[in-house]
Amino acid sequence: MPARNGNWPLLGHPSDPVAGDPDQLHDLIAYYAKIAETITSEAAVLQRIGAGDTTELKGQSADAIRSRSKSVAASLTQTSGRYDAVARALAVYGPALETARSETAQALREAEAADGARGSSAAMPDPGANRPADAPPLTDAETAQIHARTSAMSDAADSGAQARRRMDAAMGALNAAGKSASGVIRGAWNDGLVDTRAYKLREGFLKFLRVLVKVLMWIGVALAVLAFFIPGLGAAALAGAIVAVASVVATGALAAMGEGSWLDFIIAVVGVVLVGVGVIVAKVVQTAHVAAIARGTTPAARGGKLPADIASRSTALRAQRETVLANGFAGRISVLTAMKKVSAIDRRLITLPKDMQLGRAAKIGSNNAIKPQYWNVRTAGYRPNDRAKIGDLGKKYRFDRLFSTDRVGDYNKLQASLQTEFGLAPKAVPWWYYANAGRVVGSFGISVMKWSTTPTGFGTDTSRAATSPQYDAAKTALTTPKI
Repeated sequence: MPARNGNWPLLGHPSDPVAGDPDQLHDLIAYYAKIAETITSEAAVLQRIGAGDTTELKGQSADAIRSRSKSVAASLTQTSGRYDAVARALAVYGPALETARSETAQALREAEAADGARGSSAAMPDPGANRPADAPPLTDAETAQIHARTSAMSDAADSGAQARRRMDAAMGALNAAGKSASGVIRGAWNDGLVDTRAYKLREGFLKFLRVLVKVLMWIGVALAVLAFFIPGLGAAALAGAIVAVASVVATGALAAMGEGSWLDFIIAVVGVVLVGVGVIVAKVVQTAHVAAIARGTTPAARGGKLPADIASRSTALRAQRETVLANGFAGRISVLTAMKKVSAIDRRLITLPKDMQLGRAAKIGSNNAIKPQYWNVRTAGYRPNDRAKIGDLGKKYRFDRLFSTDRVGDYNKLQASLQTEFGLAPKAVPWWYYANAGRVVGSFGISVMKWSTTPTGFGTDTSRAATSPQYDAAKTALTTPKI
């Protein structure tokens, strides 16, 4: 029943102070009475089972619960008393509510009538108002007009006061009836039947898990958005992995306790599996990267062959050696000087491959640095690498980072360097290295699906239009019944 319209401020209330619906109250009384009746009936069944009656329940399951049937029946009987007390209290409160609505409605009518009379009396002529000092005395007719106006205003004020007294009396009676009803209800609830500590702990833990799952869902969405705008950010990837694992634990606990669906748990597990796949793929690419650099910097790996620039430099040194010897034999320089120069050239010929190889290795290592994996937080260069990626924001977008395939690109760049510098051709990147992209797309997809299908529970967000009947059916089928 909607709130009644009217000029309630005349009675000291901003709106209808008795907006309760007696019809809904009658329905509520019947509802609680039915609950009490049902509980009483079930308690009687358990009482008979506990007393050994086999007509209600047979088999091993009956034998297993018979020992506790009596205590459960007693608890149910107490519970029934609670609901019965609510029904009886509301049954007494109901007439008081109807009386209060009737009395307050009458008070409103009287107050509005008094307000109208007050306005009418104020509009009556008042010959004495603003009368000049030198005016002639009032006539009998003028005196009668002043008296009529004063009486009308007094009557209007008295009617308004009477309406407020009626209103206050009605509200006082209703509040007294409400306190009496609430006292009966509280008394019935203080019947010694209390939740066990284990039950309270369980409910508190469930409440924590429900909030945790929602929080983790929104953190996952936020990390997905962050990863989109700053792709490849190691800290975000690490946080995402932690959130994924935490979601598995939380959703699994909820499902096991009958407060969630195993479908949510399966989705969370898929997310963790995808993260694990990404870790394996990234590690394989890094291993190939390290092996390629090692191959380019190890002479034995090249079969003892010198790169073209090293061979050219070696030939030049050998020619210089022959010139020095010729000058010594011809007497253009002393034999001792010639032997010292030849000895220096020989040492240079020995160290030349190693020195030039190390120089090229340093160049290749600096140009193709192995970046730390997102889970190696303590690795040198981890934070500078993240800062560099943050610095790339607004510059050329890196889709390879977005899909976590940038390491494959780095490996391909290294291959090209080894081909150019050493004439080496490391193994090509297998197609399945790109599975990391599938991992990232899958993680994004799971985050979006959770956000679009699972309500947050905040405010009015309790359902999702995007949820399909098939999805709801799957969640229902995979939900453990409460015990």
